[in-house]
Amino acid sequence: MQTIQSEILKDPETGVLVQGTGGIRKFRVGAKGKGKSGGIRVFYLDIPTKEKCYLLFILEKSEAENISAEEKKELKEVAQLLKK
Repeated sequence: MQTIQSEILKDPETGVLVQGTGGIRKFRVGAKGKGKSGGIRVFYLDIPTKEKCYLLFILEKSEAENISAEEKKELKEVAQLLKK
């Protein structure tokens, strides 16, 4: 967990923007023995104007490669609330 936190804090723009989520980013972290492609996806929201960064959730690639359109819509609502 500290590795994830330090990666995000070192460069908050390290992850790619997830379209349709209001600014949420994701990046890959390798799982032991699997590398980045078989590891986990970390979803977070960086709000530089508030000097805040929120870790929203972690998803194993085996659970799902990407998030659904409905999940993106819900995450966009969360992002809007956090930005207020």
